[in-house]
Amino acid sequence: MRTHNSRIIPVFLCLLCLLALLPAPVRAAGPIDPTQEVCLTIHYQHDRQPVSGVPFDLFYVASVDAYGEFTLTGDFAGYPVRLTGLDSDGWRMLAETLAAYAAADRLTPLDSGVTNAQGLLTFPNRRSSMKPGLYLAVGQQYSDGAYVYTTEPFLTVLPVTDETSNTWVYDLTVSPKHTADEVTPPSDDTTERKVLKVWDDGGDTSSRPQEVTVQLLKNGAVYDTVTLSARNNWRHTWDKLPKYDASGRRIEWSVVERDVSGYTVLVSREGPTFVITNSRTPGKPSEPSTPGKPSLPQTGLLWWPVPLLALCGLAFVIAGVSFGKRKHHDENR
Repeated sequence: MRTHNSRIIPVFLCLLCLLALLPAPVRAAGPIDPTQEVCLTIHYQHDRQPVSGVPFDLFYVASVDAYGEFTLTGDFAGYPVRLTGLDSDGWRMLAETLAAYAAADRLTPLDSGVTNAQGLLTFPNRRSSMKPGLYLAVGQQYSDGAYVYTTEPFLTVLPVTDETSNTWVYDLTVSPKHTADEVTPPSDDTTERKVLKVWDDGGDTSSRPQEVTVQLLKNGAVYDTVTLSARNNWRHTWDKLPKYDASGRRIEWSVVERDVSGYTVLVSREGPTFVITNSRTPGKPSEPSTPGKPSLPQTGLLWWPVPLLALCGLAFVIAGVSFGKRKHHDENR
């Protein structure tokens, strides 16, 4: 009987350790304080050196309530986009989509400014304060004489959660993605751009419009307008487009789609091709999503005890096996 109990004890302790591996819930950050002022600092560097003089426009895209749910607001309220169910790539595409709309429609930014000698620009800059919400930052193309800097637009929600302390951070610093191309002499080089329409509606063609209007933008200004339909397979190609402007800067080409009722729009780019995806307008989601929040194995859980407890469990398994073997050996002696 004593031998049987001696074998059970290590197994029982091992099971306790395995139960301890189950993630433990932690205290949530709590509701957002909508009255708390927020701050966004842009830190612009290239090859670890600050870049001064880079202009940025900041737009207020959506308000956020105490529980993190977004509502499109102001000039952005009428755009057919969704703010839920997006991964990091989805948020990047949404930033490009909204930046193109803002340029095409000549929207007035909430605030603007340029980076200083340390490569820093802090918002609010020309305003006295900013409130919580979803913001779009758009960097304008800039040349320092040696390089032309092209900045990727980005979306950020303020405040953001600190996963370590489980608190809201109302003052955020970001380093936007960008490219730096050497200044080249003006040339007559040309390029091409394509646009492809994709329908994400389960193949139900009954709600699709007969045609859609797409505008091609040259450095944010409307350059051409085309109509896509089943007759041209929902696609179009612009060839022999100028690649550089008169000063030798690479021209930025983008597209916007106009008014497709019942669908949301998201624009991505694959090489020279713009892919416009129209998704059937979803119902109201039960849980809002937040951009910029890192992907965790399971949100709201403590994971630091796992390695320690795993080693503990492994030790008990080894001890149990060793103990069992030794006991079995002793009994057979």
